Amino acid sequence: MGVFLSMVASFIIGFSVGVQRTKKKIRKAIEEREMLEKQEHLSQIQDNLRNIE
Repeated sequence: MGVFLSMVASFIIGFSVGVQRTKKKIRKAIEEREMLEKQEHLSQIQDNLRNIE
């Protein structure tokens, strides 16, 4: 019984660690995408300014 409980406990701990890692990866991917969108927007503004000149 004790072995079973320790197996369950280690599974839960491992699972929660995996979930945290996945959340960090998702958050990082979202931040990178937002950065790319901002850079794209800035380059569009620069192009528009060049066209005005």
